[in-house]
Amino acid sequence: MSDAAATACKSVYDQFKACMGAAFNRVVQKADVDSQVAKVQKCFKDGNCKVANQFSNHDATKGASCNKGVFTQLGQSIDRCMKKKVPNFSYKAIMKKTPGTASYDFAGAKRKLSRMVLIKQDVKSCPANTRQSVDNCRKPIEKQSGDDMKKYVDEICAAKNACVAKITGPCKKKLEDQKHDLIKCACDEIERDPGKYAHEFMGCLGRKDSATVEGTIKRTLPRVCKKLRESADLCQSVKSLFSGPMASFLQG
Repeated sequence: MSDAAATACKSVYDQFKACMGAAFNRVVQKADVDSQVAKVQKCFKDGNCKVANQFSNHDATKGASCNKGVFTQLGQSIDRCMKKKVPNFSYKAIMKKTPGTASYDFAGAKRKLSRMVLIKQDVKSCPANTRQSVDNCRKPIEKQSGDDMKKYVDEICAAKNACVAKITGPCKKKLEDQKHDLIKCACDEIERDPGKYAHEFMGCLGRKDSATVEGTIKRTLPRVCKKLRESADLCQSVKSLFSGPMASFLQG
């Protein structure tokens, strides 16, 4: 690919990032997590459960237990791996926002994901005589949370398809080739120690105390990588989680 063609493709990719960023931010903004957490909090409060205060005091964005260095190292590893095939590849450039467009609202997504984990609080923290009533109270809320999550994923995936449809010709082939290489580089690293990434991911959500969810994520990461290697379609791999080991967490 000539320098002129590469420059043209960069412009196309920047437009794709902006297109996806707008879709991502729309979903993050509309995700109704706080009202669901408030309802679950009431279930636990009415059941005299010990964790009731965690709902109001919890703020993952202030969690000092988030070791971002682990994910920085992952990015550096991907960079080294990708440069073997694409010498001018830059992981930072991929993650960097396109000038004149809104940044991906990762902070908002992180806060809402963290709050979503709170909906999965274990009823064992409640007195034995109230556990069943608390569980009955929160189950429909958990189910709604899972149904909403599926809708959000579907919406982002539909937007992704629309954004990708705007890419044609050699730029599309180059993007597909780099996507396969990127998946291999990332998964080769993650599969070496999925537990490390699951643990730090939960830490960055401020939820290293959620061992059950962490264990589920640890088991799920290699499964997602396997699917991505078979078909580099992130949407299909994420959707498969709703029928896999993460289903109980995602769907309530």
